[in-house]
Amino acid sequence: MLVLFMLRQKSMDTHEMNSELERISEGVLSVAALYHTIYKPKAAESIVESSKVVSDDNRIRVYFSITEEGRKQLDIMTNEYRTPLYPI
Repeated sequence: MLVLFMLRQKSMDTHEMNSELERISEGVLSVAALYHTIYKPKAAESIVESSKVVSDDNRIRVYFSITEEGRKQLDIMTNEYRTPLYPI
């Protein structure tokens, strides 16, 4: 859910996603291997590789973007998250 939420804001590589995750969770959350975290939404076609960029230090940065299917899935997850388990 967090990966889709972040990618709805803008396309990011995994390093940027991890930095953003740490920022928005105020340091509580960090994923050591974010590539493993993106396999499931990538397989579900909720995210796609949008571009590859060679950085100044000659590393290839793979950027990911959310798809329309990913936006739909994020909306569903957000609604489920906000729905109380035990309505009053």
